Amino acid sequence: MKIFADKNILELENYFSRHGELHLFDGRELKQADLVTADALLVRSITPVDKALLQGTQVKFVATATSGTDHIDLKYLKQAGIGFSDAKGSNANAVVDYCFTALAYAVKSKGFALSESRVGIVGAGAVGSCFARKLSAMSVEVICYDPLVDTAASPLKFSPLQDVLSCDVISLHVPLSKQGAYPSYKLIGARELAAMHADAMLINTCRGG
Repeated sequence: MKIFADKNILELENYFSRHGELHLFDGRELKQADLVTADALLVRSITPVDKALLQGTQVKFVATATSGTDHIDLKYLKQAGIGFSDAKGSNANAVVDYCFTALAYAVKSKGFALSESRVGIVGAGAVGSCFARKLSAMSVEVICYDPLVDTAASPLKFSPLQDVLSCDVISLHVPLSKQGAYPSYKLIGARELAAMHADAMLINTCRGG
Protein backbone atom coordinates (compact mmCIF):
# COMPACT_ATOMS: atom_id res chain seq x y z
CA MET A 1 0.00 0.00 0.00
CA LYS A 2 1.25 3.48 -0.89
CA ILE A 3 0.50 6.09 1.75
CA PHE A 4 0.93 9.73 0.76
CA ALA A 5 1.13 12.08 3.75
CA ASP A 6 1.78 15.72 4.57
CA LYS A 7 5.37 15.87 5.82
CA ASN A 8 4.38 18.10 8.75
CA ILE A 9 2.04 15.59 10.41
CA LEU A 10 3.60 14.61 13.74
CA GLU A 11 5.15 11.15 14.18
CA LEU A 12 4.35 10.04 10.63
CA GLU A 13 7.14 7.50 10.29
CA ASN A 14 6.49 5.93 13.69
CA TYR A 15 2.81 5.32 13.05
CA PHE A 16 2.49 4.73 9.32
CA SER A 17 5.73 3.38 7.84
CA ARG A 18 4.91 -0.11 9.15
CA HIS A 19 1.62 -0.15 7.20
CA GLY A 20 2.97 0.53 3.73
CA GLU A 21 5.23 2.56 1.50
CA LEU A 22 5.26 6.09 2.92
CA HIS A 23 5.59 9.11 0.61
CA LEU A 24 5.82 12.62 2.09
CA PHE A 25 4.71 15.84 0.40
CA ASP A 26 4.36 19.57 0.99
CA GLY A 27 0.70 20.19 1.78
CA ARG A 28 0.62 23.42 -0.20
CA GLU A 29 2.17 21.91 -3.33
CA LEU A 30 0.24 18.64 -3.74
CA LYS A 31 -1.27 18.03 -7.20
CA GLN A 32 -3.44 15.35 -8.77
CA ALA A 33 -0.52 13.98 -10.78
CA ASP A 34 1.35 13.26 -7.53
CA LEU A 35 -1.36 10.87 -6.36
CA VAL A 36 -1.91 8.66 -9.40
CA THR A 37 -0.47 5.58 -7.64
CA ALA A 38 -1.51 6.48 -4.07
CA ASP A 39 -3.79 4.21 -2.06
CA ALA A 40 -4.23 6.43 1.01
CA LEU A 41 -3.93 10.19 1.56
CA LEU A 42 -3.19 11.93 4.87
CA VAL A 43 -3.55 15.74 4.92
CA ARG A 44 -3.77 18.80 7.13
CA SER A 45 -6.11 21.78 6.76
CA ILE A 46 -3.94 23.50 4.12
CA THR A 47 -4.71 20.88 1.45
CA PRO A 48 -8.14 21.04 -0.26
CA VAL A 49 -9.30 17.50 -1.04
CA ASP A 50 -11.89 17.28 -3.79
CA LYS A 51 -12.70 15.79 -7.18
CA ALA A 52 -10.02 17.89 -8.90
CA LEU A 53 -7.34 16.36 -6.66
CA LEU A 54 -8.54 12.75 -6.54
CA GLN A 55 -10.22 11.93 -9.83
CA GLY A 56 -8.03 9.64 -11.91
CA THR A 57 -6.12 8.35 -8.87
CA GLN A 58 -6.54 5.05 -7.02
CA VAL A 59 -6.93 6.69 -3.60
CA LYS A 60 -9.36 4.65 -1.50
CA PHE A 61 -8.94 6.36 1.88
CA VAL A 62 -8.46 9.97 3.02
CA ALA A 63 -7.73 11.20 6.55
CA THR A 64 -7.15 14.68 7.92
CA ALA A 65 -5.10 15.40 11.04
CA THR A 66 -7.62 18.09 12.00
CA SER A 67 -11.03 18.31 13.65
CA GLY A 68 -12.34 20.71 10.99
CA THR A 69 -13.36 19.25 7.62
CA ASP A 70 -14.20 22.36 5.59
CA HIS A 71 -11.20 21.61 3.33
CA ILE A 72 -12.63 18.18 2.47
CA ASP A 73 -15.36 17.59 -0.13
CA LEU A 74 -17.17 14.94 1.91
CA LYS A 75 -19.97 14.63 -0.63
CA TYR A 76 -17.52 13.73 -3.38
CA LEU A 77 -15.70 11.21 -1.19
CA LYS A 78 -18.97 9.46 -0.43
CA GLN A 79 -20.00 9.40 -4.08
CA ALA A 80 -16.59 8.04 -5.09
CA GLY A 81 -16.65 5.34 -2.39
CA ILE A 82 -13.55 6.75 -0.70
CA GLY A 83 -13.24 6.12 3.04
CA PHE A 84 -12.66 9.09 5.34
CA SER A 85 -11.61 9.85 8.91
CA ASP A 86 -10.91 13.06 10.82
CA ALA A 87 -9.22 13.81 14.14
CA LYS A 88 -12.22 15.32 15.87
CA GLY A 89 -11.68 15.59 19.64
CA SER A 90 -8.03 14.53 19.58
CA ASN A 91 -6.79 18.03 20.45
CA ALA A 92 -9.65 18.97 22.79
CA ASN A 93 -7.51 19.19 25.94
CA ALA A 94 -4.83 21.22 24.15
CA VAL A 95 -7.39 23.74 22.91
CA VAL A 96 -8.93 23.99 26.38
CA ASP A 97 -5.45 24.57 27.81
CA TYR A 98 -5.06 27.46 25.36
CA CYS A 99 -8.38 28.94 26.51
CA PHE A 100 -7.28 28.76 30.15
CA THR A 101 -4.00 30.42 29.16
CA ALA A 102 -5.97 33.31 27.65
CA LEU A 103 -8.03 33.59 30.83
CA ALA A 104 -4.89 33.46 32.99
CA TYR A 105 -3.36 36.27 30.94
CA ALA A 106 -6.49 38.37 31.49
CA VAL A 107 -6.41 37.66 35.23
CA LYS A 108 -2.75 38.60 35.53
CA SER A 109 -2.59 41.54 33.12
CA LYS A 110 -6.09 42.97 33.00
CA GLY A 111 -7.39 42.44 36.51
CA PHE A 112 -10.02 40.00 35.23
CA ALA A 113 -11.87 38.08 37.97
CA LEU A 114 -12.79 34.66 36.60
CA SER A 115 -14.55 33.50 39.77
CA GLU A 116 -16.96 36.43 39.52
CA SER A 117 -17.64 36.04 35.80
CA ARG A 118 -19.99 34.12 33.54
CA VAL A 119 -18.51 32.21 30.63
CA GLY A 120 -20.56 31.62 27.50
CA ILE A 121 -19.56 28.77 25.20
CA VAL A 122 -20.74 28.60 21.61
CA GLY A 123 -20.49 25.01 20.43
CA ALA A 124 -20.67 22.20 22.98
CA GLY A 125 -18.87 19.46 21.09
CA ALA A 126 -15.64 17.77 22.15
CA VAL A 127 -13.79 21.00 22.93
CA GLY A 128 -16.63 23.19 24.16
CA SER A 129 -18.05 20.57 26.51
CA CYS A 130 -14.57 19.83 27.91
CA PHE A 131 -14.00 23.54 28.58
CA ALA A 132 -17.44 23.83 30.19
CA ARG A 133 -16.85 20.86 32.51
CA LYS A 134 -13.48 22.16 33.68
CA LEU A 135 -14.85 25.65 34.32
CA SER A 136 -17.81 24.22 36.22
CA ALA A 137 -15.42 22.17 38.37
CA MET A 138 -13.87 25.51 39.35
CA SER A 139 -17.34 26.81 40.33
CA VAL A 140 -17.41 29.21 37.37
CA GLU A 141 -20.88 29.83 35.95
CA VAL A 142 -21.09 28.51 32.39
CA ILE A 143 -23.88 28.65 29.81
CA CYS A 144 -23.70 27.06 26.37
CA TYR A 145 -25.32 27.51 23.00
CA ASP A 146 -25.44 24.64 20.52
CA PRO A 147 -28.59 23.96 18.47
CA LEU A 148 -27.19 20.60 17.34
CA VAL A 149 -26.88 19.12 20.83
CA ASP A 150 -29.60 17.12 22.59
CA THR A 151 -29.80 19.48 25.54
CA ALA A 152 -32.10 17.18 27.52
CA ALA A 153 -29.40 14.51 27.59
CA SER A 154 -26.55 16.88 28.48
CA PRO A 155 -25.50 17.92 32.00
CA LEU A 156 -24.52 21.36 30.67
CA LYS A 157 -26.69 24.46 30.93
CA PHE A 158 -27.94 25.76 27.58
CA SER A 159 -29.36 29.15 26.61
CA PRO A 160 -30.11 31.07 23.39
CA LEU A 161 -27.15 32.67 21.60
CA GLN A 162 -28.21 36.15 22.70
CA ASP A 163 -27.89 35.13 26.37
CA VAL A 164 -24.46 33.60 25.77
CA LEU A 165 -23.30 36.83 24.09
CA SER A 166 -24.14 38.73 27.29
CA CYS A 167 -21.50 36.80 29.27
CA ASP A 168 -18.21 38.22 30.47
CA VAL A 169 -16.29 35.68 28.37
CA ILE A 170 -17.51 34.22 25.08
CA SER A 171 -15.55 31.26 23.71
CA LEU A 172 -16.21 29.86 20.23
CA HIS A 173 -15.91 26.13 19.56
CA VAL A 174 -17.75 25.35 16.31
CA PRO A 175 -16.67 23.80 13.01
CA LEU A 176 -16.68 26.04 9.95
CA SER A 177 -19.77 25.26 7.88
CA LYS A 178 -21.69 27.09 5.17
CA GLN A 179 -24.49 24.55 4.69
CA GLY A 180 -27.23 23.05 6.85
CA ALA A 181 -29.78 24.54 9.23
CA TYR A 182 -27.15 26.25 11.41
CA PRO A 183 -24.17 27.37 9.31
CA SER A 184 -21.35 28.82 11.38
CA TYR A 185 -19.78 30.92 8.61
CA LYS A 186 -19.77 34.57 9.77
CA LEU A 187 -21.50 33.52 12.99
CA ILE A 188 -19.99 36.51 14.79
CA GLY A 189 -20.49 39.85 13.05
CA ALA A 190 -21.22 43.48 13.90
CA ARG A 191 -24.61 42.69 15.47
CA GLU A 192 -23.19 39.99 17.73
CA LEU A 193 -20.20 42.12 18.75
CA ALA A 194 -22.57 44.98 19.61
CA ALA A 195 -24.52 42.64 21.90
CA MET A 196 -21.41 41.96 24.01
CA HIS A 197 -20.29 44.00 26.98
CA ALA A 198 -17.69 46.64 26.10
CA ASP A 199 -15.13 44.85 28.29
CA ALA A 200 -16.11 41.29 27.39
CA MET A 201 -13.46 38.80 26.28
CA LEU A 202 -13.95 36.92 23.01
CA ILE A 203 -11.90 33.75 22.50
CA ASN A 204 -11.95 32.17 19.05
CA THR A 205 -10.17 28.85 18.59
CA CYS A 206 -12.15 28.03 15.43
CA ARG A 207 -11.50 28.72 11.77
CA GLY A 208 -11.35 32.47 11.07
CA GLY A 209 -14.42 32.34 8.86
